[in-house]
Amino acid sequence: MTAVEFDKSGISPNFEKSIETINSGYIDNMWKKAIERKSNDPEGAITLSRSLIESVCKHILDLERVSYDKNSDLSELYKRTSELLKMSANQYESNLVFKQILGGCSGIVNGLGQLRNNVGDAHGQGVINVSPKPRHAELAVNLAGAMSHFLLSSYQESYKKEAMHFLKGMREWNMSDVHCKVCGEPYDEYGLHHGDMLAWETDAFLKGLGCPCCQ
Repeated sequence: MTAVEFDKSGISPNFEKSIETINSGYIDNMWKKAIERKSNDPEGAITLSRSLIESVCKHILDLERVSYDKNSDLSELYKRTSELLKMSANQYESNLVFKQILGGCSGIVNGLGQLRNNVGDAHGQGVINVSPKPRHAELAVNLAGAMSHFLLSSYQESYKKEAMHFLKGMREWNMSDVHCKVCGEPYDEYGLHHGDMLAWETDAFLKGLGCPCCQ
């Protein structure tokens, strides 16, 4: 697997290429939004970072027809995805080095989920609140990008042929884009109801109240 390298805009060509594995314009747009917001909107960038990994996990699980609770938190989604891709620390009991590294990957994902809950813009805060700095957002975005690239490139290596066959069947459906009424961001019909958004996000989107990219 090649390293995740960023150009001057913060975009990773390798990560963009790995996104093509699952043919998701939604994930591509989310990644670019996170890059754009890390300096001027740290809270929003942190929220998008967490949503990025969550969406990558859901897409991989959907492509492989692995069931999961629509209300599953990020740690549970990553656990299922890592086990599917043989990236779970528990699968390397006899190799302490791999177990430690993969355990660290799980810790990063869980940490991003907690960071979003504590300082992202997905939840309101009380009298005492913490405002993240751009450097915190940059760390979150880069970690989310690296982990998402790792997941997608691992999936590509293990399941590419099967994924392409499934995507070909999906493209034969009537999957016209639905645009957010607030920011105009496009989403495909299938993704709206199969993991691109949380249940409450889909409900808000369909009511014209915005999408994760503009909230």
